[in-house]
Amino acid sequence: GGGRLLAAYREGTGHLGPHGRISVVESEDGGETWGPPRVAVDGEFDDRDPKLARLADGTVLLSYFVIDWSSKPRHTTHGAFVRRSEDGERTWGEPVVAGMGMTGGGILAWHASHGAVVELPGGDLLYPVYGHRADEKWWQASVVRSADGGRSWGGEATIAAAEGINFQEPTLTVVGDQVVSLIRTDVERAYLSRSADGGRTWSEPERTDMPAS
Repeated sequence: GGGRLLAAYREGTGHLGPHGRISVVESEDGGETWGPPRVAVDGEFDDRDPKLARLADGTVLLSYFVIDWSSKPRHTTHGAFVRRSEDGERTWGEPVVAGMGMTGGGILAWHASHGAVVELPGGDLLYPVYGHRADEKWWQASVVRSADGGRSWGGEATIAAAEGINFQEPTLTVVGDQVVSLIRTDVERAYLSRSADGGRTWSEPERTDMPAS
């Protein structure tokens, strides 16, 4: 409140580079001026796609995923993570792995995130993730759930999966008593799916007219 804003961003040597870290920067005057950046995540590999979410109790969540661009025969993701801050985003808790069930723990599987965590009216949190297991060809979009403010995650549910379409980078928006997911694909258009039961089940994804390849 009071005009205070917080932004998170990735610093890297390139869009798809081996080195990436996540910094946060804050403004006390509604974005007119910004303070010095603070490094929030700087691991061994590429930390990327940071998103912030502020919960009703004031806790702030920072979500991101980690990828190793040097691994062969293909790049390895180390999972999607969430960190909590309870002191105005000045310090961050230890990273919690969110939704590795999609990969079955397989090191050759992909598991990533792009959209921010959302808080449901009842207090549960949903985190949109995407990827595929090592024995699968097509990428799917999913959500994982937290009932304890982001301290732990589970209850994975598929948003969208289909032969011939890679569903990637899902985002979530709470609209009334529904959750809406807009999903990037590799077939020229974004797809949209809805959940009326808090993210546990999702409607058949529908193609939109929005380019999102």
